[in-house]
Amino acid sequence: MTLLKAVNDYYYATVMNELRRAGRGGIMTKMSYNNLLYLDLIEMTPDCTVSKLAEILRVSKSAVTIRVGELLKLGLVTKEKSPEDGRVHYLRLNSEAVEDYRAYDNWLAGAMAAVEKSFTPGEVETFCTVLDAIRRAFIEGSTEVNHE
Repeated sequence: MTLLKAVNDYYYATVMNELRRAGRGGIMTKMSYNNLLYLDLIEMTPDCTVSKLAEILRVSKSAVTIRVGELLKLGLVTKEKSPEDGRVHYLRLNSEAVEDYRAYDNWLAGAMAAVEKSFTPGEVETFCTVLDAIRRAFIEGSTEVNHE
């Protein structure tokens, strides 16, 4: 199996898991998959703001404002004023969204525990190094692939 196939298979399994969970209720029944991805970013971005999301995604601030507005209307995200600068509003997931994320984290923790039982600590460390290299390539935008 190639690295690309393995990563694609992992991504497929992750999407399938998320969509199966959507069929059982929870926050995904209220929104699009694109909005779920925004929730992922909000949850994982320290001191998340509309401006920071726009910078991360390399899109206009107004585009992010529209998407965040949808999440605010759905009650899944709240804005919290910065104590240091009242002009800055941090985006936070509400308790319902956090609860749904905990359920996903439990699934992920179970999968990771199975991996750690099946491989040596050195193999797990090598795998983590590979995942980190992939993550950095995505973040830096250097993900062009020659498929020849």
